[in-house]
Amino acid sequence: MKLSLRKALPSDIEYLVELRTLTMGEYIIQLGGSTSRTAALRNLDFEFDHAKIIQVDDEDAGFHRVIFNQEKNEIYLDLIQVHPKFQGKGIASQLIQRLIDEAAEKQCGLALSAFKINPAQNLYKRMGFVQVGETDDEYLFEYRSAS
Repeated sequence: MKLSLRKALPSDIEYLVELRTLTMGEYIIQLGGSTSRTAALRNLDFEFDHAKIIQVDDEDAGFHRVIFNQEKNEIYLDLIQVHPKFQGKGIASQLIQRLIDEAAEKQCGLALSAFKINPAQNLYKRMGFVQVGETDDEYLFEYRSAS
């Protein structure tokens, strides 16, 4: 399995709308949000500079958005979505490990957030993230090195 990233393009919008519904729809509905195309487009209104399409063997397999916050000297994993067809194959773990390695190399922090009802937070905890705060709907996590 060859895992790679490519720059997200405006032409990926329809894929991203579908992916958001497939991967986040259940949580969005439980939290009282909308899974409409309009809501998805509003949520996806972002700078493409930070967005990457995850590919497995050159097939689109998901999406992630990573932002470097210079003020905090921190890498922030804003979003990671793996298409259901590719879930359970360690893709998210590999990408998060790459970010852990990058943060160590740059000697900076690494943070993310997750919906409180999203079981992915268990993965984050297993990989060394600790909860450092919360909002009404999300837990905030920071990576803590085991060393």
